[in-house]
Amino acid sequence: MKFFVETGGRRWEIEFPAAGEVKQVKVDGRPVEVDFRRISGGTDTSIIINNRSFTQEVVRSSRGCRVQLQGFDLDVSVTDERSEAIRRMVGVSHDRSADFQELRAPMPGLVVKLGAVEGDKINLGQGVVVVEAMKMENEIPSPISGIVDKVTVQPGQAVEKGELLMVIKGGMTFQ
Repeated sequence: MKFFVETGGRRWEIEFPAAGEVKQVKVDGRPVEVDFRRISGGTDTSIIINNRSFTQEVVRSSRGCRVQLQGFDLDVSVTDERSEAIRRMVGVSHDRSADFQELRAPMPGLVVKLGAVEGDKINLGQGVVVVEAMKMENEIPSPISGIVDKVTVQPGQAVEKGELLMVIKGGMTFQ
């Protein structure tokens, strides 16, 4: 299973083995020895990466995760392969500082629900549109924090692949 991790303007592809105990992952295609241990039932985790020990605490939020690692506070965004494929199909760039992001339908389907309307303040990763295709609901997350500038669809509307769903004005973060 692959995950895509972004923090501090950098992006990594991390691949975990299909099954079994994780002893090695691939980071951007390079093998890395790892060992994870939860520390006494709390939110702290001990991680050994290539024989170097780290302690981290991860707090999940609507915008991703806040990771405290070795005295540093990091905002981290993590997406899985499926979400990444939907982002590519929707045509979302990875530029989180973009002024505007257009969300497009990743496949032909039916708009089931809108998670935001024009003028709503939304955060990175917040579900903003649900499109049903082949009896499966696909929630499309916001690629940036900002304000919904334009909604071009409504629930019950059929859409084609690539059709514009929503425009988000970026450059803002909300709590």
